[in-house]
Amino acid sequence: MATLLKNMKISHISLVGAAANKRTFVYKSAGTLDGEEVKASLSHLCKSLDHHMVYGVVYSPDEIDTQGEYSTAAEIEKAAHGFLADLSQRNVDVEHSFRPEGAYVAESWLLKGADGRFPGAPEGSWAVGVKIDDEALWKSVKDGAVSGLSMAGVAEKVREDDGRTFAKGLFAALADLVKGAAAEKTEKTEKNESGAKKDPEGEDEDRMTEELSKAVSAAVTEALKPLNDKVEKMERRLESVEKSRGSSQRALDTALDDELEGVL
Repeated sequence: MATLLKNMKISHISLVGAAANKRTFVYKSAGTLDGEEVKASLSHLCKSLDHHMVYGVVYSPDEIDTQGEYSTAAEIEKAAHGFLADLSQRNVDVEHSFRPEGAYVAESWLLKGADGRFPGAPEGSWAVGVKIDDEALWKSVKDGAVSGLSMAGVAEKVREDDGRTFAKGLFAALADLVKGAAAEKTEKTEKNESGAKKDPEGEDEDRMTEELSKAVSAAVTEALKPLNDKVEKMERRLESVEKSRGSSQRALDTALDDELEGVL
């Protein structure tokens, strides 16, 4: 079951000494600096020696990491825009110190296609260019002591059903059904009301078909329950909007009638 990261609010971008093609995300609780670390793939930093710039991908869409987490292009776009809207460009630190280190985000963009600086990075990835003014930090970059990017912030985690929950419930129901049928087969043949023996095989098949149908129906109903709940909420919201619009229209009609009476 994958976990979707939504409503990400990125507060810091960190220059780290992680090995190439590794990144660390720190999702911290609101108001604190602690949190869990998640590792996933990342292109190595690209350097512009003449301009004291480093370039890297902050996050790529639809890539499930080793913790089973991912985000979408739309959510990443919101996070990238939010980072700039919050004027967080100077929140660039080293190894998640949460202290400015003489560097800032000078460029930020979303990949619209293939980018030669980041081979293999998919469209919708968030990339940044970090300008480094601090000479000691720039020396660390040139020497390779700093070789990766990381981000810190908060995110809403939404667990998603990838179909395994439905399948597990269905298989469990089928297993119980088969066990019950096997147990019945071991019993002796029953006599009917007239005292004659009857073969229960036909009745067993009918009963198994009926129980199987009930099991499948129950599993499907359970799997669709979250969707049905969302639809019901949307219907209630639409009904509320329609009522509000109706009240507004009636008020407007009354006001117009009053105006017309005053004119006439």
